[in-house]
Amino acid sequence: MEYIGYLCGSFSLREGRVKTAARLPSRWRELRLSEAELHEYGQYYLPDFVRFCLNPDAGEDVAMQRFTTDCGCTFKLPSTLVRSGNDVSLRVPLLNLYLLPFRIAMFSIRIELSSDDPDDLTSAVAALRKLNKLGDSSLDGFRVAALEPLAELWRSFSPFAGSVEFDWSRLVEDGNKFSVFQIITCNPGDGENPEPPSDELLFALGTVAPLNQKTISPLYAPSDDYFRQIMSENVLSVYSSWKCLSLSDTLTILATGAPEWLVANWTEDYFGMIYLWQLYRRNYFFRLTRRFRYERQNSAMLEKETVDFERNCSFHKISYNFLPEDFSEIVARGLKPDREKSELYHMISQEESKREKAADSRMNSLLFFMTCLTMASTIYDACCLFQELVPYGQAAGSTVAGFRLVASVMLTVILIALLVYRHNSRKL
Repeated sequence: MEYIGYLCGSFSLREGRVKTAARLPSRWRELRLSEAELHEYGQYYLPDFVRFCLNPDAGEDVAMQRFTTDCGCTFKLPSTLVRSGNDVSLRVPLLNLYLLPFRIAMFSIRIELSSDDPDDLTSAVAALRKLNKLGDSSLDGFRVAALEPLAELWRSFSPFAGSVEFDWSRLVEDGNKFSVFQIITCNPGDGENPEPPSDELLFALGTVAPLNQKTISPLYAPSDDYFRQIMSENVLSVYSSWKCLSLSDTLTILATGAPEWLVANWTEDYFGMIYLWQLYRRNYFFRLTRRFRYERQNSAMLEKETVDFERNCSFHKISYNFLPEDFSEIVARGLKPDREKSELYHMISQEESKREKAADSRMNSLLFFMTCLTMASTIYDACCLFQELVPYGQAAGSTVAGFRLVASVMLTVILIALLVYRHNSRKL
């Protein structure tokens, strides 16, 4: 089996994409496409989506910018760390950095390995993706080659650098492990009609679990109902030679005899464009939801930012062809960015309702004040009119005493009338 995986994470930026890009260390070189290559992508994907993914000149708030650096690192995971009990050799050829609108940086660590034992694959990924396990001494080579360059970026560009102590969990703001995009290709064998990818193998790879879990530990084996539900709802199976399983923190493509051009399509388009975009959406909604919780005083500004994000970075359709659309849908089904979006919009709705109630309360207070002034003015004018028609001041002994008596009587009559009206209104 040949394995290609991308360990993905993200963190917030202190400044926008353009200023951050200008201050990147020299080891990071920018990845750009020519006009001809952009035009070629435009034959398959909608222009706005191509612009967002591949054309950084379109603008800071509407497109991502890509960088890469070579690692050329090969190291061995010892059997004491790998669940399968075998030493597993891995390659980390490169790191990719993605600077995105609204001050978010994402990255991917590409890992490659070969093994005939699927448990080697799941064991290796399980050892590398858990952030709280990255301090193990057996991962020194991986940390130096793959993680230290990313830690350097966090220290230089994160808004939290200096205010909190760095640990590896800072590289992922919305979870406790790296998200994983992985491609596993199997040897088709000697037959003319090779066996299609196994659902059991796909599920084990996608959940980063040992094979034959029921035999090894029935306590943690998935139930048949859950297995059927996941395989029916979260699997994309268009052709018999490959299947895709999308979960909340992994996306797994299991293929039999996939040619190089197809693997390149999965890494460059399906991962490099569709998966990164959907992962970015989830990360953004997650971050903005947290900001709404802790920055209620800036809710109006955050709502405006949400509108800008939806206009510039959300797409209802991304491709002219059916397969990228289907793949995008299955990715969204696993990552669930729309669930984060729904929670965010629920909070926005609550803030709007709160502001409307506060505005209504202020308006009611103003109306009550104006009503009191109007009543006082009306009573005063009526008292003056009665004084002209019936000089009640003489009967009361003084004009002031008579004025107070008449005003009190009129106010009492008005209050009684209001109470009667309110009582009748409640009956209705």
